[in-house]
Amino acid sequence: MSSARVLSIQVLEAFKAHLARFNTRAQEIFNATEIEIRRTLDWLHERLNYWRSEVNRRRELYKLAWAAYQRCLESRRMRDKNGNVIQLPCPAEEAVVERARLHLAEAEAELRTVQEWTYRVERQAEEYYRQARRLKAWLDGELPKANAFLERKITTLQSYVAMGISSGGYAVTPPTLAVGEASAALSSATPVPVVQDIPLDQINWEDVGALGEADHRKVTREEVQQGLLKLEQVVRPAVQQGACGDDFSRMDAEQNLDYAHGYRCIYDAFYGPNECIVVEKVGDRYQVINGRHRLLLARELGLSSLPMRVLD
Repeated sequence: MSSARVLSIQVLEAFKAHLARFNTRAQEIFNATEIEIRRTLDWLHERLNYWRSEVNRRRELYKLAWAAYQRCLESRRMRDKNGNVIQLPCPAEEAVVERARLHLAEAEAELRTVQEWTYRVERQAEEYYRQARRLKAWLDGELPKANAFLERKITTLQSYVAMGISSGGYAVTPPTLAVGEASAALSSATPVPVVQDIPLDQINWEDVGALGEADHRKVTREEVQQGLLKLEQVVRPAVQQGACGDDFSRMDAEQNLDYAHGYRCIYDAFYGPNECIVVEKVGDRYQVINGRHRLLLARELGLSSLPMRVLD
């Protein structure tokens, strides 16, 4: 059975929350940016209207000043004794005309500046809206998919954790023994009945029946599933290397695990003299004597075999 190295489901949950916050923040930025663009364009359009009106007003003032200047010149035009036309200056009126001309030129320059910036802002706003629409479409289409994907993975991993696939979020490494240690462990271990791995497809399932509520009173379904997965990941591989009950007791002590939640309990449940699964060979099938609860849940988990003691 393959194992899962689940380091932190909380990281996936936090990432999912970050995605949701990113989406919310992105929408807030979109709204704030659109408001600012509209505010800027409204201000520019107000400036356009103002300077257009100002140009028209100053143009009229210039025309009035020019007309007054012309009237002044007409009134101060005379002839000398020889009949030549003499034009006397109108300095005050001329000064008014010059000021009106300068004011008009200033307003026209301001109008051109506002028109140029309005054009630039409108072009940039169009480009922004084009890119923003693409990003909005991506957020609306891909973020829900990402959230659904993360939700599925989180649910799956939480189910694995609930079944005991990992211990404290990390894959558990089976204890390994050197050849000498294995020999010493085998020689010093308490003798136990011979236990061998029996394929589950050779069990006579017709007589096993189904699990009822009474089967979960002593040990819960989740506890049995956790025990089976600890057997697959840690206990059976270690036993195949020569580990005995004392090795698992030391392992529990090193990890501060009590008996009920430790690996010695799993060892005793499958390799101990009093608690192991017991079957009897009948023809080419195995009749279950003890351990139907573990066998049924092992089949649900997809295990292919379990340690069992076969009666002679």
